[in-house]
Amino acid sequence: MNIAEQIAAMRGRRDNALNGMQSIIDGASADDARTFTPEEQTSFDKYKAETETVNAHIERLEAQEKLLAASARPAQSAVGDSANSLNGSGNGYPSIQLIDKKLKPGTSMARYVMALIASKGNLVQAEQIARNYWRDTTPQIADLFKAAGQFGSVHDFMQVQKAAVTAGTTTSAAWAGVLVYAETMASEFIELVRPATIIGRLPNLRKVPFNIRVPRMVAGITSANWVGEGQSKPVGSFSLDAVLLPWAKVAIIVALTEELARFSDPAAENVVNQEMIAAISQFLDKQFIDPAIAPVAGIHPGSITNGIVAIPATGSSIAQITADLGTMLSNMASAGVPMTAPAWIMHPRTAIYLGMARGATDAPAFPSMAANNTLFGYPVITSTTMPLGAGPGFLGTIILVDQPQIFLADDGSITLDVSREASLQLDTAPTTPPSPLTSLWQQNLIGIKAERYIYWMRRFDPAVQVLTGVPY
Repeated sequence: MNIAEQIAAMRGRRDNALNGMQSIIDGASADDARTFTPEEQTSFDKYKAETETVNAHIERLEAQEKLLAASARPAQSAVGDSANSLNGSGNGYPSIQLIDKKLKPGTSMARYVMALIASKGNLVQAEQIARNYWRDTTPQIADLFKAAGQFGSVHDFMQVQKAAVTAGTTTSAAWAGVLVYAETMASEFIELVRPATIIGRLPNLRKVPFNIRVPRMVAGITSANWVGEGQSKPVGSFSLDAVLLPWAKVAIIVALTEELARFSDPAAENVVNQEMIAAISQFLDKQFIDPAIAPVAGIHPGSITNGIVAIPATGSSIAQITADLGTMLSNMASAGVPMTAPAWIMHPRTAIYLGMARGATDAPAFPSMAANNTLFGYPVITSTTMPLGAGPGFLGTIILVDQPQIFLADDGSITLDVSREASLQLDTAPTTPPSPLTSLWQQNLIGIKAERYIYWMRRFDPAVQVLTGVPY
């Protein structure tokens, strides 16, 4: 056997030992949580000793394999093409297909979630699953679980405050280096979320920290005038107040079938990613632009359109559309908004209509829509969360926002937790306390909870213009 084959064989022995330990634990738990019988204790200790012995030998083999690689003496891969299918060890885990090292963004986070699911939250088993199946492509996942096991949970590991120890570095394998992996996975996932949300596609929002007071413009300067030689210059003023941007937490739970999440092939990884991204982005988009969302102290911010007096659309002819959009631009400019980075927000249906609209000579009425997705020189952001009213015509809304006039406090990360034993109220508007409850364990479901801290607020009301009743 070459080194790779020896490592694979040792991992198979370790998996069998871990499964034996788990079977004994499950048997005791099923019988009123009793303690082990003498025979069970003997078997458990035997499996435990086997696991520790095999782990030590695997570490020696892996160290030798690394030394060979560093010395430019290539170690052979595991057993040829059969190494791509890890379903022959009899360990009870689903068949896993190794994929190319050029992974899609978000794959690490999806694998992290699926390892937790497959291990039923057992960090030791999650480490072994991650190391067995993805050691060649995402080894940092196993390292994260190994370090987290010392603290009882990944959350505790991430939150622990160290004192009276040597300062951690990003290259320290002991503890701090693994934090880089966890941060990389979280930031990798949020980079996928950003282009899926309206907020993420508005790059010029004014970024501010949480829980600080910032000045806000209430009214612009309107006192400028011509001044003749030797005459006094007018003194202008503008109204300011100070606002506090608190923190707010958005939490979403996505329920998936365990069969889908456990089948850890690339397609399932994409599904897990897309489910989490869709849940977060759809909610944030609605909260950001829906005029019905008013701020609630200690709970959530109001939308950027809440309280804005809307402009009613006058019709669907090219002349009427141009006049309505011109009114929005004129109102913003007349109020003294700097207009350094305006952007339009509309439903995709509205954007398609404007891109296809034709003038009297059958020429495109708004050619820049098709050319570079801009309207009167300003970018167009589309989202299906933009409201479409009921009834004839399904009237829509167009928003014009000057991006720097919106404060945004965002910690830039998403926290994920996984459970298969919890009970949930499967409702988009759950009661407190939640009722009725659905057992994830009983219905073979997996709950993935995502949390993000974020808050926004208008800096200057005229910087947001809303056109309603859009019939196109």
